[in-house]
Amino acid sequence: MTGRPFGRLFVGSVLAVVVLTHLPGLVYELFDPDEAVLAEQAITLQHGGTLYTDAIDRKPPVPPWIYRGVFDLTGGTDLRWVHLLAALAVGLAALVVASDVSLRTRAARVWAAGLVLAGSVAFTPTNGQAANFAHFALPFGAAAMVLARRPGVRPALLGGVLLALAVGCRQTWILGGLAALWSTARRPRDLAAYLLGAAAGACAVLALSGDPAAMLYWVFAGNGGFVSSAPDAAELAKGLAGNLGLQVLVAHGALLVLAARRWRDREVRDLWVWTLTALVAFVAGWRFYGHYFLQAIPPLAVIAAPVGARLVSRARALTAAAVGIPALVAVGVAFAPGLVRDYPDASRVAAFVAAQTEPQDRVLVWGNLPELFWQANRMPAGGFVTADLVTGRSGNRAPGPTTYAGVPSRAREHFLAALRAHPPAVIVDTSTARLRQYDSYPMSSMPELARLVARDYTPIARIDGMTIYRRTN
Repeated sequence: MTGRPFGRLFVGSVLAVVVLTHLPGLVYELFDPDEAVLAEQAITLQHGGTLYTDAIDRKPPVPPWIYRGVFDLTGGTDLRWVHLLAALAVGLAALVVASDVSLRTRAARVWAAGLVLAGSVAFTPTNGQAANFAHFALPFGAAAMVLARRPGVRPALLGGVLLALAVGCRQTWILGGLAALWSTARRPRDLAAYLLGAAAGACAVLALSGDPAAMLYWVFAGNGGFVSSAPDAAELAKGLAGNLGLQVLVAHGALLVLAARRWRDREVRDLWVWTLTALVAFVAGWRFYGHYFLQAIPPLAVIAAPVGARLVSRARALTAAAVGIPALVAVGVAFAPGLVRDYPDASRVAAFVAAQTEPQDRVLVWGNLPELFWQANRMPAGGFVTADLVTGRSGNRAPGPTTYAGVPSRAREHFLAALRAHPPAVIVDTSTARLRQYDSYPMSSMPELARLVARDYTPIARIDGMTIYRRTN
């Protein structure tokens, strides 16, 4: 891809750095509930289920298939193997960014790779160490950007395919299509090839979904309320201070300052368009989660790298320290992830559920505890990966029954129909344990569910505050 092959030392150094900076992920299995969601979807696929029927989420289909591939190869559900693959994806993104045509010196390429490697981990453990949608999208999106800038039909065709795969990992990369149009607008043949490649890649993503119409609804059409609804003021302030303030402006301040020095440079005008689309994706929904900012790192790294390469002596050392120290601190903190996030322990309940059910049985978890499905190795009942998609609960909004109003009627209908079609052998009610705000959503807040439980289920245990029901009818 480069036209300027990297030496073995450079490639080896990048891979060594990316593994070292992701060592916490090779020690700990779970950093983010989204990882458990992906594991839950992968388990559903292994059991013969379909993503957008049996394990619906608002996210695209490529990462669940990556998880399933890792689980099939390793013969288990250990997430550390997935963490290693995600780390290698970041390393690949760093090499791709370093191959950009505008980086004409070895020093600039080293800076570009270093900015990606450091920037990708300079977050809280949840955002920097997890094997998440954004991490798997990173190499595809970075390559789509680099190839859009390279003249020629073949690079453009491949770039379009890779952009579609990036969207298949995280849908916000669809905004990168606008940047790709900008990059290729003055090269009509390349533009046509890029669009053709994107169409071919989109067909592959749709095929992976198992149900293209359902995927398009849940990932795009049915996501409007989730993205546009007004955030809770307290949660917005928390996001601005902790995520935007600390994880972006402070931890990535050196990257932003270096890039800002080229804001008038016409040579990188298209990269600023890529950056702008990434920043729009970052603020959409007003959540400001750190890993949302990953999409902006490749274009910013290409913009900033030549500036870093031109620095001399003391300025270069200080800037390198400003880039590297936040990353090193973040990696250190990731060895004790509980310091920055409280992770509920679902292991005792998962073991009980596994003992009470057969592998083919489905389990309903009323709440947001995808870790239970992963640890119990069971499929979800009700068709959704968590009850959030039925209750309307969201990370930056005040919880309570009022959020039901923002839930599409199709979600409620699908949930109830799935429960009738495949009744769960066991129901786990997390609202009685006050986990992840579900004390604001007792099962009685959905009368249809409450009636079903009262008619067909009986409580058999209470573990760690969670009430467990077994089907009696």
